[in-house]
Amino acid sequence: SINPGMQVEVIAEPVQRVPVGRLKASVIATGFDSLQPRGWTGRAAFRLGVPLVDAGVRAEGQFVRIDTYLPSPEEACVECGWSDEERAIENNRYPCRPPVQTAPTGAPAYLGQIAAGWQYKECMALLEEERGAMRSGYQVLLDGASNRAVVSTRRRSADCTFDHRYWSIRFLAEPPGAVTLNRALRLGPAASGESRLRVFGETIAQRLTCPKCNRFRRVLHLTGRMDESFRRCGHCGTGMDAPGLYITDTLARDQLRGLSPRLSLHSLGIRAGDLFSVETPLGEVHYMTGDG
Repeated sequence: SINPGMQVEVIAEPVQRVPVGRLKASVIATGFDSLQPRGWTGRAAFRLGVPLVDAGVRAEGQFVRIDTYLPSPEEACVECGWSDEERAIENNRYPCRPPVQTAPTGAPAYLGQIAAGWQYKECMALLEEERGAMRSGYQVLLDGASNRAVVSTRRRSADCTFDHRYWSIRFLAEPPGAVTLNRALRLGPAASGESRLRVFGETIAQRLTCPKCNRFRRVLHLTGRMDESFRRCGHCGTGMDAPGLYITDTLARDQLRGLSPRLSLHSLGIRAGDLFSVETPLGEVHYMTGDG
């Protein structure tokens, strides 16, 4: 009602399950409660070449934090500022409405309002093309307890495990259901060696095992895109798991043996807007799937 001409699309699922292409924009603004989605979105922003403004609050000391990142191989990324302790707890979750056994953040609402307001200011500077005046990798820390503001610059860490590369991405016009896995594996640079397919931010399960009746089923599907019905054991109805031995980062042609040649990117769990790479000994190329 404030701006009738504005279009808002709500996507109610974890950001790690959202096709990367949906994040292609002029700027990305984030306010996560956990490290895992923050790191995933930071990597996605660098791959897409999209500026990122991340904000957070901490009840102790009444701190408000705003970080700005301009993707570049020489600049800091989200993970450059992580300590070894933070990397060790990357997969920990801190929900907004935690269960009884998890302590809430306890941050007052006004801290979030201050963070959102300052984040808005940084986003507007980026949208108004003031990048020349912006400092990449810099952080604004507002200390509400002492009414102080500290501005610092983050440099690229030599220990960062992320390669900081911006990808040149080709657009695949056909929807995932129209591209077979065999064809996708031929989209890489021509080479005599074997090609391998990798999906951004995902691993591929090749087998599901039932923890109750020990039955197993051969599959070929993105682990993050398997819902409860897909995992359900056909014999006892228990949710099946993918053993680590049968989870891989890449898909090669020999893994398709015995399967239908008509298997498509869609059958793997790939959706419109997903980002996948095809690697050969000559290099790699990156594609974003279309919606037809």
